[in-house]
Amino acid sequence: MHKEPPQQTYQSLSHRAALHCNCRAYRDAAELWRRAAELAPNDKVRDQCLQGAAHAEGMAGHTTRACNDPESPDEK
Repeated sequence: MHKEPPQQTYQSLSHRAALHCNCRAYRDAAELWRRAAELAPNDKVRDQCLQGAAHAEGMAGHTTRACNDPESPDEK
């Protein structure tokens, strides 16, 4: 059975644009966290920076999936 693609609306496209911006921002933040980890004065701070990087990467993945999935609950 052929499924019609969802109708593109101003609201859905603007929401996807915002998600795309968020994704890019999270990826940039993850890179900054990794760079901070390289300069950390001790293991505790380095680990906190790496946790920040991992969280930002996870959020980037979440926003990418939401942006790429027109059936996402975020789109409704």
